[in-house]
Amino acid sequence: MAQFHGSRIKRAGPEQTIEYFQQSLSELFHNISWLLPRVGAPLEQLVSELSVALSTVESKKCPIHGDFYSKQVLVKEENVSFIDIDDIQLGFAEYDLGLFIAHLERDVIKGKVSRQQSMDYQQALLEGYYQSRDHSLAEVALFCALGLLKLAHHPFRNASPLWPIEIERLVLRAAHWHQVYTKLDSAAAYDGSMPALFTLLDRELLAARLCQQGFNEMTPLRVDLARYKTHKRALLEIHWQGKHSPWIGKVRAKGLDKKTFHLNCQLSENSFYTGLGVVVPTPIVAFKQEHCWFQAKEDGEALFETFVSDKSGTVASKVANAIYQLHHANIELNKTHCIEDELAILARRLQEVISAHSEWSSRLENLLVDCVALSQLLVSEDRALLHRDFYHDQMLWREGEIVLLDLDLACYGDPALDLGNFVAHIEEQCLRYYGNVNQAQESICAFIEMYPSDANQKFVDRIAIYTLLSWARHIWISQKIENRNQHTESIISYCEMLVTTLNAQYADQLSP
Repeated sequence: MAQFHGSRIKRAGPEQTIEYFQQSLSELFHNISWLLPRVGAPLEQLVSELSVALSTVESKKCPIHGDFYSKQVLVKEENVSFIDIDDIQLGFAEYDLGLFIAHLERDVIKGKVSRQQSMDYQQALLEGYYQSRDHSLAEVALFCALGLLKLAHHPFRNASPLWPIEIERLVLRAAHWHQVYTKLDSAAAYDGSMPALFTLLDRELLAARLCQQGFNEMTPLRVDLARYKTHKRALLEIHWQGKHSPWIGKVRAKGLDKKTFHLNCQLSENSFYTGLGVVVPTPIVAFKQEHCWFQAKEDGEALFETFVSDKSGTVASKVANAIYQLHHANIELNKTHCIEDELAILARRLQEVISAHSEWSSRLENLLVDCVALSQLLVSEDRALLHRDFYHDQMLWREGEIVLLDLDLACYGDPALDLGNFVAHIEEQCLRYYGNVNQAQESICAFIEMYPSDANQKFVDRIAIYTLLSWARHIWISQKIENRNQHTESIISYCEMLVTTLNAQYADQLSP
């Protein structure tokens, strides 16, 4: 189907229009509510919301089958053929995909396939399609809702003895798919890389998957899409019926993140945090097919303001202890991160900014040269289990305890990297929030002093250089996040000031 949608067909039927879909919805509402008046009120609301959603469809049009479902496909050993192409037209690829899934939904209601089979077929269809062509997962869900309403009269037409119940279930599933669309549309943009979200956002399917894993008493009440990064990852929050605490689900486009799941399991099993004031969320279960693993949702407060305002050094001490305990956890990982890796990432990030802003090109090129030169001083034999994205938003504060989050980038390397990254993030947010980079200087100094280190001055020197590298990366971050664009110039200037200070401090150690 992906190849079909990418083909060039000179002659096709009438072009699909949003106005046509909206008119169809109006007709569907009148026909279905006449057949089954009890669904009239909720259906009217659903049709209204779908009509508004359709007006926002932005996908480009291409040749589509127009009536795509399993009976229109012939499978041979060497190829796949489509039949009944009477409705071929210029339209939305997501319409074909959504209609195929809508027919699967109808087959579940009719008892022809199980819910598990439908789930497997949906995911296989979309994963196979994505290998050749991207698409909007949100709009597939939208057209699936529309497709279900187009099929809603079929139980009556086919004289099913249970036609009222089947029509009602088709309408309810259409409402569900509209909810899925709403959750995905707010974040996903044009992305078909995580079709497993269809399963995970479906309370019924999620409950079935959990039963397969032995969680027979877990009934999802609500599944929220808490965060989404296009073509990369998604974060789910699952709330349960009863007194069960919420779960966090981590979905990754390229497959289950087994490394991070097993790392969290090891940290929990060897009780690295017991009595030490640091906690990691409890890992619960992994779903390989859905590229997702779950952990307990931990309570706690955001750390930034608590860290900045604390004058006693208590919070700084707890943060230093938390990362120290991780650095010295007795766990083996094959992944390492060295200064060459760090500089390669920085070079790519700064080049992206240079490509978009030629007015900064000479300053950023000079900054990168200085960063590379100063990095010659980062000679260390220290080897620690790094967080590698260690900053205040990766921690929660609760009753004198640190909850350490998001170990997705964990690897082995120089522990000074984590500390420098933390310092730069605190200072950068102080710049944005207070207009003063030094707002949290007392707490930052306490944090560095309270991290146990045998080679104190050399370690502090490495922290200073890693702080510069992290600050330089914030130039790119400030351009990626729209409400931070205004701070880019200030960040560049501060990086240049740091370079001047460090060059003067280490002048006798730097190569001429």
